[in-house]
Amino acid sequence: MSVPGASNTVLESVVTYSRMSMIQLLGKVPAQAASSQTAEEMALLAYNRALKLSKPGSPVLGVGFTGALASARPKRGDHRFHVSTRTSDRFWTSTVTLTKGLRTREQEDAVSSQYLVKAIANASKVPGTFVPDLTESEVPDEHEKQFDEDEELKQLLSGTICFKVYPFSSDTSNAERKIILSGSFNPLHDGHLKLLEIATSICGGGYPCFELSAVNADKPPLEISQIKDRVKQFEKAGKTVIVSNQPYFYKKAELFPGSAFVIGADTVARLVHPKYYGDDYGKMLEILLGCKNTGCTFLVGGRNVNGTFKVLEDFDIPAELKDMFVPIPAEKFRMDISSTEIRKTQGPFVDERTYISTYREELKYYLRTAPENRRRQINTLDWWRSNETQYPVLSRLARDILNVPMSTVASESVFSQGRQQLGDNRHSLGSNAMNVLVCLRDWIRAERRNKEWNRSRAMS
Repeated sequence: MSVPGASNTVLESVVTYSRMSMIQLLGKVPAQAASSQTAEEMALLAYNRALKLSKPGSPVLGVGFTGALASARPKRGDHRFHVSTRTSDRFWTSTVTLTKGLRTREQEDAVSSQYLVKAIANASKVPGTFVPDLTESEVPDEHEKQFDEDEELKQLLSGTICFKVYPFSSDTSNAERKIILSGSFNPLHDGHLKLLEIATSICGGGYPCFELSAVNADKPPLEISQIKDRVKQFEKAGKTVIVSNQPYFYKKAELFPGSAFVIGADTVARLVHPKYYGDDYGKMLEILLGCKNTGCTFLVGGRNVNGTFKVLEDFDIPAELKDMFVPIPAEKFRMDISSTEIRKTQGPFVDERTYISTYREELKYYLRTAPENRRRQINTLDWWRSNETQYPVLSRLARDILNVPMSTVASESVFSQGRQQLGDNRHSLGSNAMNVLVCLRDWIRAERRNKEWNRSRAMS
């Protein structure tokens, strides 16, 4: 640590010199402190710790070292040391038994330290410039295991590792604070992308990333194939995603200390309700204060809760926790369409109420938030393109309508706004007329799908 810039490489160093220190680190009494198994357990703990402390996607290494070297009193057993290194795709362990009585304690320290540095260099794929001073009889007993993506995800689901990062983003920010949007992302949609973008701007910067929990509180864990399919969405979008095994936010706060979590008002409704803590207000407060003590905050976006649009101010937040919650103003972002509703509209048959209410909520928001845009004469195609993330459903319908061939469209006032007529450029279609067309198309499609659904039920 005497080398300048060491903090750019070393995240943390823990010396478990006493027996109690070792027990606290491992969370148990080891069968033998100086063993290859203990070194492996230490390396795994160090690896998981490094994941939590580093920027998402940074290559990290966990190292475990334990040994029984020369001491003040002669040892009955061997003089030996054990080294283990863990990376995302490799677990390596080595045991070296030293020739007893050949070296002093200081010399054994020097040899084992050289071997440790060499092991770190090898795990980091840095060519070493020295060879540890071992004799011909002191042959290391080495074991190595390589992991592929599926094996790593199995370890995630079993709890062996705490999370896996897919760093698809081109963001070069060195910010340590993570801005995290958690969800199932089935599917990932523009609302998710826009929400994280706005939350990051409200935070004044940070490293934006998504978090997918492979383990759900009330559903079976995701299959490995499901995880990989959902991860592909982020690869296409060029966004970093972290796959974790923690469905609860108080556990996520332990995984990602100091982070800002982006949540909806529906999540706040559960977070601050004693019902979800066994009707124990004190337990709720204790758990949430634990989140606060990790340095985490929650950015809250408005959301429909039981049919009513709710924002942070609609909830009774305990005074001790108020500064942990930050509102995302509705004028900056509002998205009433959820992944669940999108999945419903993608099905072969859709209930009329579901189909209409999904689009109607977005249409209400459009009518309420875009009056100035509808009064001005604008380039409609450009307007819908630039507002696609804010109105994903309406934008898709508008795009369909704008693709109507010119030969089928009247050239007079049917599609005009005021005295403006539809000329050679169909893109001048006014947004007020577009509003009517979108409403009409919405209701027609809903009626058609409802008839198909009823017909299907009758046939079955």
